[in-house]
Amino acid sequence: MRIFIKLSLLFLVSLSTNFLFAKNNFELTLDSSSQFFAGDPLNSWIDPKDPRFQDANLKDFFANDFNTKMREELYNLRQSYIAQFKKIYNKPGADYLSLQKQLTKDLMSWTKKHIEAALPAGISEKDYAFVAFGSAGRLESGIITDLEGGLVLSDNVANPADVGLEFGNNLATTLNGLIGHPMFGRKGFRLDEQSNAPIHFAPFVKSDQSIGEILCPMITNYAFAKTSAQKTFWKNYFYPFEGSYVLVTTPQNLAQYARGVSYNMPQIFQLRVNSSTRGQQWYKWASQFLIKGTYTDADYLRANIENSSCGAKLSSSELTNWVNYFLDSDQSNELKVVSAFADIGRNHYFVAGNKDLYDQFVSERNKILHENNALIRKKIASLNFNELISKWSQKKYGGEMFIEGKLPSSGVFDIKRHNYRLIEQFLTAFQSYLNLGVQNPKDIINEMVKDGIFGKDFAHSLLDTVNHLTKLRWLSQIKVDGQLEQSMDFLTTKAYQSKLDSLKSAQKTEQTNLQNAKDPNSFVALMAQSNLAEINYNLAKMAKLEPLKNDSVMNPEEISYLEHVIIPVEHLLFKRIVAFMGSSSNKNLSPKPNAFQDDFDVESIDLGQYNIRVK
Repeated sequence: MRIFIKLSLLFLVSLSTNFLFAKNNFELTLDSSSQFFAGDPLNSWIDPKDPRFQDANLKDFFANDFNTKMREELYNLRQSYIAQFKKIYNKPGADYLSLQKQLTKDLMSWTKKHIEAALPAGISEKDYAFVAFGSAGRLESGIITDLEGGLVLSDNVANPADVGLEFGNNLATTLNGLIGHPMFGRKGFRLDEQSNAPIHFAPFVKSDQSIGEILCPMITNYAFAKTSAQKTFWKNYFYPFEGSYVLVTTPQNLAQYARGVSYNMPQIFQLRVNSSTRGQQWYKWASQFLIKGTYTDADYLRANIENSSCGAKLSSSELTNWVNYFLDSDQSNELKVVSAFADIGRNHYFVAGNKDLYDQFVSERNKILHENNALIRKKIASLNFNELISKWSQKKYGGEMFIEGKLPSSGVFDIKRHNYRLIEQFLTAFQSYLNLGVQNPKDIINEMVKDGIFGKDFAHSLLDTVNHLTKLRWLSQIKVDGQLEQSMDFLTTKAYQSKLDSLKSAQKTEQTNLQNAKDPNSFVALMAQSNLAEINYNLAKMAKLEPLKNDSVMNPEEISYLEHVIIPVEHLLFKRIVAFMGSSSNKNLSPKPNAFQDDFDVESIDLGQYNIRVK
């Protein structure tokens, strides 16, 4: 059982080597703000006028000596790795992948302290294990990073739902303050790296309240909404579950999630639970992981809302409508994790607790993946490779680079989500399919050479490429002191200026809306405040992102290197993946198991024959 606590993926060896030695001799310059640690007073972390924060009691948190010291410890850890990065930056033979691996291990050691402090009383070390998934499992954390994880409980724990809720609340209280919100404060590590708050309830929620009271602000404001836009806004604005996922489960059930592909569960972003999907086979199987007495239980929701301060004002039909709305939303969020686990569960890392429970999960999952001639493992791998081809064929995912081998016509680049992720997903799919004993990209490449699946020259070019992209990823995070939203690595001044003009125009519009709002707590004012926070956050980054300057992430030499080395490697890699998979509709295009060997004629692969074009 489990509860879901939702809160806030060549041949140019000699050329690339020579190019690397010749390029980028300028000094790495950092903004002074990234070197400074402040105590993060409450009024710099949130907007005190925001009604969601009126009940947030974080002043005591920031005044707590333990919390301040832990925040400084994290900051100092981050700064030590920035210093190490600066020492090797653009030096011949610089190994950014090994630096990344060691940072991840140190971050997990730091996280272990918080997990142990957040455990409910009475839970001993032998009764739990905390497991990190995704990038932490691959040991590829950046300077600014995220974490998905699972609290695995032994069968000795009689009340896992209560334990999970208390653990989530405790961890939320710590991490909401220690880590901060990407729009209201950030110090180098949080449980969601893009747009949402950290773990469990959002930072504006009093987690010691009942779920009914937590939902009341949404219900109350919704009742006074006059338009559908306002109603949608209030639902999103006060929805208390944002960001990353922390699973609370047993080793056996966590392993069972792998069976989801056998039931054709929709992928995470397509999964929706409602009255019609509850009749489908995937839901009937997956619903076993929904527990009574949690936010995915209709009776639990009904009782909590009905007994809340706003519940007495609801008619019977209104109460039923709200219960159904939250039930659909919450069960969707819960089962999205089960659906996603075929992917996210491929990479895992033991962080804290009883390692025997972690080993039990790994063993149970491997048994399932090996059943019936490894049927589920093969299906997951096939889905992974097919998704690679279909997803990265799209223009919005950099299709021009991978299919046509050229710089994006948009003039923007996405180091992490397009280029780095293509190689990482490719390697992770192979690692999962072959059940390799390693998970880090560098280790996977070396293992594939050892097993004779990758040619040495191909592997060397791939390793150089992922190492270089890791350098750019770190450099970008250090420069802007945070993560970038999609497509903010600009290659041209035209693209940069267009985005800057767009942000400034949006800022002016929202400032006008805020000034004209008669009530500071009105829909118009709060939407303007919410939008302005994100706009201003991105505008602050823009000053550090102008391309074609010598100290830019995308300086002239870096762009030339991308165009003449990195993208050609990835273009040929994409061709190899397509050839490896073959065509299901053309027997003449059968799978090529030797597609990653050095003597494979990758230049002869015509993607048009496979009906692959930029979409």
